[in-house]
Order: sequence, then C-alpha cells, then structure tokens
Amino acid sequence: MNMKNGHETDIEQILYSILDDLGLSYQKQVPIDGYVVDALVEGWLVLEAYGNYWHNYPEGKEEDKVRADRLWKLGFQVVPFWGHALKEATQICAEKIGYIVDCT
Repeated sequence: MNMKNGHETDIEQILYSILDDLGLSYQKQVPIDGYVVDALVEGWLVLEAYGNYWHNYPEGKEEDKVRADRLWKLGFQVVPFWGHALKEATQICAEKIGYIVDCT
C-alpha cells in the first residue's frame, strides 16, 4: 500500500475526498497485475496521486510510463494527478474527474 508513516499520504487523502464529494464508487489501493493503484473508480478508471519528489526523477518517470502503458493494455484508463495540483487546484481536479466519468 502506498502509505507514509502507516497512513494514506496527504495527496491520496485529497484524491479520496474528491471522489467522495463526487459520489463515485471507488476502491483504494487496488492490486492490478503486480501494481497497486491509488484509486480504481467504477472498475475502469485508475487515478494516481503523484508525489512531486519520486515521480520527477528519471527512474520514476520511466516506471510511471511502463506502469500506465501496462494498465492501458489491460483496458484501464489511467489519469495521474500531481500532488501540487491536488493541493492547489482541487476543484479543477474534481471537475476533470467528473468530466472523464461523465464522458464514458
């Protein structure tokens, strides 16, 4: 589980709060094909909360790309949200998630 000090990270908590506010059905920390995704929404949409530290390193970026490609091939739509966006533009992130869900 992606946890910090035994708890959900602050950006995961923001993501889950957005999903709760939108009234969407989702699961936290779901294992899929050897990966654990932050949120699986309505069985097809993978949402990830990217911390600015790890995901900005070249190794992190490459791992994220491989992971997203694999999940896409398995039929999941993958949408990452950067931590700073979740913190500073929460409403915009919520609108994006709502739009994606409404359009499919």
